[in-house]
Amino acid sequence: MRRGLIFAAALLSLPARSLADPASDARFDSIVQPYAQNGRFSGAVLVVRDGTVLFDRAYGMADAQAGIPNRPSTSFHVGTLSMQYTAVAIEFLAESHKLSLDNTADQFVPGAPLMTIRDLLAVAPDDPKVAADYELLARVAAAAMGKSFADVEDAGAFGTVWMNGTGIDDGTLLPQTRMAKGYVVDTGMPKLVTADWARLAGSASAFTTTKDELYWLDRFFGDGLVSHEDRLAMTAGSAGYGWFRGRPLDNDAYWMSGKAPGFASYVLRERDLTVIVLANVADAPAMMIGNGLAAQARGGK
Repeated sequence: MRRGLIFAAALLSLPARSLADPASDARFDSIVQPYAQNGRFSGAVLVVRDGTVLFDRAYGMADAQAGIPNRPSTSFHVGTLSMQYTAVAIEFLAESHKLSLDNTADQFVPGAPLMTIRDLLAVAPDDPKVAADYELLARVAAAAMGKSFADVEDAGAFGTVWMNGTGIDDGTLLPQTRMAKGYVVDTGMPKLVTADWARLAGSASAFTTTKDELYWLDRFFGDGLVSHEDRLAMTAGSAGYGWFRGRPLDNDAYWMSGKAPGFASYVLRERDLTVIVLANVADAPAMMIGNGLAAQARGGK
């Protein structure tokens, strides 16, 4: 990974406590194994409650051709989950007075629609226009800073967080053994998928690890990335800036799913529970797996 995309020399540490319970481990594993065995899931999952790691495991291959397995430290493209990072970068620029959320996009990108930055951010994540809107936000951010979008994220969404497996793929990354390749399952065999990640900047070009994402979420919801007021604004209502808020499992939670060529992802954040599912198989049932893990973490309730 190029220098601008490595955000700390030190490895990120998991929460201090880790649950070593073979019976519980087997119950979590039983939720994922059916999908892993039939080829519908390959990736990594992490379940943490009250600062305790309940389950942390990887499945399948990061590089099927080279025989490199996925590991908990493997980086995965997260697809539209990237929007969480884009929204924080925009808020960072607003707090740094590089732009205002009431500016219109055309003030930074000539010929862009006459929509305010606030309106671009607020589009619900299931809106068909959301990818184009967040790709436009990446161009706005780059213009406001006079830097590449990857460098904007480095300074904003990632700059204060120690994450050595996270960044923006701008198409210039060299092949990495820690970076999972994306696949589709074709007649039972994994088929490699490629993507123009530079074109997807802002909407789907980010990559991360389960542990990096956990730490990022802790920082975000702990008001360590943007001010408390801005964080509340970003997560207000049923669809915030890059987030859903609802009750997917009868508990109030923040959640987001992601799709990109060859990848799928899902994050669920409740009061004391975080579930992260990162997959390098297209159309993997990441949300179904994540919700199953969350239910198990709450004792099957």
